[in-house]
Amino acid sequence: MRKKAERKSNNQLRLNYEVYLKTEDELEKWSENFFYTMLSQHSVISIFSKKPHKGYLIARRIGKELEILSLGVDKSNRRLGLAKKMLSKLLNIEKKNKPKRILLEVSVENKIAIKFYKSSGFNICNLRKNYYSDRNKRISAYTMAKDII
Repeated sequence: MRKKAERKSNNQLRLNYEVYLKTEDELEKWSENFFYTMLSQHSVISIFSKKPHKGYLIARRIGKELEILSLGVDKSNRRLGLAKKMLSKLLNIEKKNKPKRILLEVSVENKIAIKFYKSSGFNICNLRKNYYSDRNKRISAYTMAKDII
């Protein structure tokens, strides 16, 4: 019986990784092994959309803060409120831990994501120069934060 449960769990992880690869626009993609390792950590919270599998949010708890590590929605399903629903679900899941704020990094070139985060109450706090790499090019990132009341 346990093997059956493990198999289902492994199949779900593979499916989640496929969703991640399909929706991820970031310049540096996580390897499959790193993805599985991240999701297995106790402090990591992962939210994957259900039927159809069109988006995900991966965050981690660091003291009284939450850090969004990655958030993606399939291009054909954007602007339908899925990312906002996942952010809301993250806060509901973590309500008992009383986080004080949410942090994230976003490429300065990802104007759509920056606009989304600003509309969700995030503010730009800092600039991390040369944070991402894209082949032979380095790209800066904004650190953004949202205080939780």
